[in-house]
Amino acid sequence: MNKIEETFVKNLDNKFEDIHKNLQLASDYILSKQQILEAFANKDRDTLIQYVMPIYENLSKNYRVNQIHFHTPDLKSFLRTNDLNKYGDSLDFRNDIKYAHTIRDANP
Repeated sequence: MNKIEETFVKNLDNKFEDIHKNLQLASDYILSKQQILEAFANKDRDTLIQYVMPIYENLSKNYRVNQIHFHTPDLKSFLRTNDLNKYGDSLDFRNDIKYAHTIRDANP
């Protein structure tokens, strides 16, 4: 690998690390809020929207998080912060979401 390629790979790795940190920050923060967890557990979209949207707006503006997405165990979209009117659709075509559910099921 030449110097230009090495620099490109290093910059790309740094970018991925920054994105990972932002996403970890967002997920840790959301998971620390009991009212969010309760609203989602109770399938209360209105309350969930009330609690999550201010967080999403801040993370979107300051950390370039472009979506917080809640989905149900049966692989249905429950809440997309970037499109509040789109929910209930199947996500069973999304291998990443299937994988996340597999991990969750293996670690209850």
